[in-house]
Amino acid sequence: MNPAIKRKNKKKTIPISASMTHDPKVYPSFLVDDLVEEYGKKNSIYVFPCVCRHGKSLIDTGCSFDMPKESCMAFGNIAKAWESWGYGRRVSKEEAIEILKEVRDRGAVHSVIHEKDDCHLPVAAICNCCWDCCSILKPYNMGAVALMYNASYSARIKDDADCKSCGNCEKFCPTTAMKLIDKAVSFDKDKCIGCGQCAYQCRQNNIEMYLNERVVYLPILKKSEARITA
Repeated sequence: MNPAIKRKNKKKTIPISASMTHDPKVYPSFLVDDLVEEYGKKNSIYVFPCVCRHGKSLIDTGCSFDMPKESCMAFGNIAKAWESWGYGRRVSKEEAIEILKEVRDRGAVHSVIHEKDDCHLPVAAICNCCWDCCSILKPYNMGAVALMYNASYSARIKDDADCKSCGNCEKFCPTTAMKLIDKAVSFDKDKCIGCGQCAYQCRQNNIEMYLNERVVYLPILKKSEARITA
């Protein structure tokens, strides 16, 4: 935020005994498209530079998936306030759809953020980031932290015989739920967070998503399991 733009500070007191909620939720691409349609009608879509990607560009060669700088989106009054502080810009529904398509093609996972981190409140933003940059997915793939998401969907392979071993599902899966072993796909359903990247990237259209609402908890990886080591 730009400190030169003065705004009245708002303070809120939270009682020590109050319960806190943190419900990050992963949406497959078709549900995210529905959100853009909804907020596009209200002319309240804003796009922002990805802070995860910016941070990564400062310490190494940058995003392995070559994501664009502007990719994260926010909606409604919260986003409008951010724009007034000099952060982000309003975009049309059409431009938002183009941005989503580009980042999805490059491997973005859509993490939906609700107001006050409470999934019972309206959607506030969509984080569109890859597992190489994301401040949640990257530390998990480094073996630094555990991972927990509210997942709406699960993936499944339609027919093992139709797999051509192209490796796209493994490359884009943020949790290595999809892996190629001896030129055959091995799918660990317990590691699937339902992002839909495997289905989207499958060249044979051999992976489908089905409704399966659940909480996915993935423990810290062992050193031998870490995907990011430098």
